[in-house]
Amino acid sequence: MAVYVDPLLSCAKSRRWPWPEACHLIADSASELHKFAAKLGLSHKWFQGGNRRLPHYDLTAGKRKQAVKMGAVEISREEIVRQVKKYRCLVDKILEG
Repeated sequence: MAVYVDPLLSCAKSRRWPWPEACHLIADSASELHKFAAKLGLSHKWFQGGNRRLPHYDLTAGKRKQAVKMGAVEISREEIVRQVKKYRCLVDKILEG
């Protein structure tokens, strides 16, 4: 099992997200994701998931760098898109079933 980060992207600053860049932290399992996020110093209330959304946390550039030092695997933008599609397909099958 592993934890992954995708590349940083520029994003619009807002009151909720005042940083100029962000990326996603995902994992092979929800428990592994939450455990790693806690070690990274992230609050569980920042978790995003549900409704066919790939379970993830958003990371700042500094937290991404820290996550990589802690063992997160760097993946491409294409790979994160594949993970989103795979997750949505799985959720759809469960909902149909």
